[in-house]
Amino acid sequence: TQITTDFNVSTTLFRVDYDDQLQHNRTLDIYENLGETRQEGIELAADWQATPHLTLGLGYTYLDTEQLNGENKGNELANAPEHHISAHAGYQVGPWQASLTALHVSESFSDAANTEDETADGAAGELPAYTLVNSRISRDFKVSGNDLQLALAVNNLLDEEYYFRGVDVSPVGRLPAPGRSFILEANLDF
Repeated sequence: TQITTDFNVSTTLFRVDYDDQLQHNRTLDIYENLGETRQEGIELAADWQATPHLTLGLGYTYLDTEQLNGENKGNELANAPEHHISAHAGYQVGPWQASLTALHVSESFSDAANTEDETADGAAGELPAYTLVNSRISRDFKVSGNDLQLALAVNNLLDEEYYFRGVDVSPVGRLPAPGRSFILEANLDF
């Protein structure tokens, strides 16, 4: 039996320059013009079909941001983590599939002023790094000639505690991210 493996690698360099970047100021509930900003970096991705049953992948993004003028000249942009690292593994044998994914996001600032210490109302301060691990297992069935897939997924497998600031219905303060959750799925194609 001949086994073939596929290996794909991609690299993307990017740079985005804004003359007038707008950003929402959650504390004052207004949009502010940050002026000129720069966002540049590199994205790397590798996917490997290691065996007919096993796939592996890695990804990395480096992001460098800077406010180029104005009151916060030289600061990083808000909510712009410098590093994103991801990994995934998938295994399939017969009607069974299993996957495991992980994502690491480095710390970032939550405001244009790059406030490090959290303010009393929680509106600004550094956002800590976090790592998420998700898993899923599924099985395919034939039901009256139709395809049925049943699956169980666990998001935030390690029950990582992390938070965001001022999102959705909470413009000021910490908003906790979801803890571990279990999802039962059924998909019927007919």
